[in-house]
Amino acid sequence: MCREANLRHPEITILCQEIVRSQREEINQMERILSRYQATKQGAEKKSDKRPASVCGTALNRLPS
Repeated sequence: MCREANLRHPEITILCQEIVRSQREEINQMERILSRYQATKQGAEKKSDKRPASVCGTALNRLPS
């Protein structure tokens, strides 16, 4: 809203700029947290794929379909 409004009052303009900057910082922080979470989640999924060969290999091929 601040970027779209035609503001003329200096105090309101400055406040609006500060709000936009603050929100941008919060959004950047949230994106960093999400990236960390997704990287951790992917790492956990890769670890769960490392099952013993007897489970991953021929033992699974002998299961009835």
